[in-house]
Amino acid sequence: MADLSFGGEGSFTGGEGSWGPGRTPQRRAPLLASVGPIAAARRRNQAAIIGKERREALMRAKRICRGIVKDEEGVEDVVEMGDKGEGVEIDEEEAERLAGETVVQAVEELRALVKGAAPSGAAAGVPTIGKVTGGGGDTARLRVQALQKLRVQLSSGSFPPVTPAVRAGVIPLLIECLKFGSREEQLVEAAWCVTNIASGDSENTVAALAAAPLLIAHLGDKSPMPVAEQCAWALGNMAGEGPEVRAVLLANGALRPLARLMGVMRPSSVARTSAWVMSNLIKGPDPSAAMELMKVRGMMELLISALSKGDTDLVVEVAWVLTYVTSMLDPQVPRLIEAGLLPPLLRHLVSASTPGLLTPVVRTIGNIVAGENSRTDAVLVAGAEIPGGLIGGLVRCLESEHRILQKEAAWVLSNIAGGTVAHKEAVFSGGAMPPLLHLLATAAFDVRKEVAYVIGNVCVMPAAAAAAAAAVATKVGHSPSAGEVEEMAMAAAAAHNPSQPDVLVNHLVSVVDRGCVPGFIALVRSLDIEAAKLGLQFLELVLRAMPDRRGPQVVEKEDGIEAMESLQNHSNDELRAMSNHLIDKFFGEDYGLEEEYGVGAVVGGGGGFGNIEKGDDIMGGGGYPPWRTGGRSTSNERGVDPMGGGMDMMRT
Repeated sequence: MADLSFGGEGSFTGGEGSWGPGRTPQRRAPLLASVGPIAAARRRNQAAIIGKERREALMRAKRICRGIVKDEEGVEDVVEMGDKGEGVEIDEEEAERLAGETVVQAVEELRALVKGAAPSGAAAGVPTIGKVTGGGGDTARLRVQALQKLRVQLSSGSFPPVTPAVRAGVIPLLIECLKFGSREEQLVEAAWCVTNIASGDSENTVAALAAAPLLIAHLGDKSPMPVAEQCAWALGNMAGEGPEVRAVLLANGALRPLARLMGVMRPSSVARTSAWVMSNLIKGPDPSAAMELMKVRGMMELLISALSKGDTDLVVEVAWVLTYVTSMLDPQVPRLIEAGLLPPLLRHLVSASTPGLLTPVVRTIGNIVAGENSRTDAVLVAGAEIPGGLIGGLVRCLESEHRILQKEAAWVLSNIAGGTVAHKEAVFSGGAMPPLLHLLATAAFDVRKEVAYVIGNVCVMPAAAAAAAAAVATKVGHSPSAGEVEEMAMAAAAAHNPSQPDVLVNHLVSVVDRGCVPGFIALVRSLDIEAAKLGLQFLELVLRAMPDRRGPQVVEKEDGIEAMESLQNHSNDELRAMSNHLIDKFFGEDYGLEEEYGVGAVVGGGGGFGNIEKGDDIMGGGGYPPWRTGGRSTSNERGVDPMGGGMDMMRT
């Protein structure tokens, strides 16, 4: 019976503790874990620190708000950083100095207007800055113009002069301008300034955090929509800074008013901005914010409705929200499926054309299929109702030119293939293998590693079968080896469904015959320990499970022995043990004797390829050549088969 396992596990998962029998077989964890629980935590933390420029880059966390100033006649006046007149060239340092001086001047102008306009009879707790009548209207207008000038300065050039403005004391002035009772235009401009300050570095973002309570207060249902939207934008930039800032915003009650704003579909930009801010707030690593969001009445239905009917920009933001929810709140996944999440999600998978939308959509699907097999069944069934289906949509991503999409799609396929035999067959026969084999040979290293998991999972017995076989053996007092576990699993599977083992062997033969072995040997040779383990696990499968005992010859033909020998003295204990075990088991003293002397040359019959008894001299007194027994050859013998076979490697 062919042994379709990797170190006794029923799925091609690798990671910590994956070598040897008796380990708990698990599919890979959600949120793009490369392998195992340690890698899962690493990927989860990475997802919680998505980059600074969330609107401009594929993974966005912050966005600057640029604009123009109009004079009294409505003529646009763009304030440029360091503008010294046409035809005058200045270097970067000079431009930075001039921009700093200009923004400090703008801060001082605002300071004079704020102090000069302070009302004398404001009710306690209800500040009325800017709420003036009669002649005071000119002061209010000048204050708005000063804010406009300042926010243009804070968004000018590639590196806006935010730090000089903060050091000049702009934050307390903006807080004054944000107080209740101010004119709507003033509130918008002040919040806009805070937005651009919070799009900068950590120090400036933390400084802007002092304005957060007022920004959150302006999210209320009595605030004008332009004010609420701009305040939400500022909060989104703050939330993009990191977990500590998010914790402050959540403690001040930012989430629920944002959830309410997301239900405002006119103007559509309000819902988009609110969804973007929510995705920044809930992205972890603490799942409590996502949990609070899903407790908001009607939120699940709102998210699915926006995913179905929203414009592209809104769908992108909602898909990111769903990515974080499905990665951190596994119990919510069945509820989302029941509420109708899968059809719109899969429609976007097969029809979207931009990485900006496909990335969160693929991640959300990957989080779903990383769970129980019943969820993968649900996704496959929903995909059958859509032209192209689930596998077809993922193949589109594999065939794209975008490395991130290739990697994400491979991760999803590896989780599908880590399920039942039916799931493995869906991946194998759904058109995914040609692009996967192409990527294994040609793609970037991180993509090749993800692709290797798919190919491996397609060829091994399901995890449940191997675990059940090991449990039965343990109950009767036997500690099975890796091969015994798989053989028992195969026997049980064959008894229940005789076609299952043949299906997986056919998968293995197909991918090997189509040239996948060199790709796995390249992983063995890599400096990445996880990738090297992955390569060794697949070589073990080939050595053990290829029909007609072809595995050792296939591996030898592609220089796999040399690759494994390179790990025999590796500093990593697991790699060293794995490589030595495979070489000793499959390329020991009896390796090649059947081919050279016929089947009768190998005696014993046990241990897979037969055993040679000590003292047997099959070579007529000459003993084994050094490259067969593991001894060292002389310089004249290196690369030469004493029997005339032209061997090109030396056992050391």
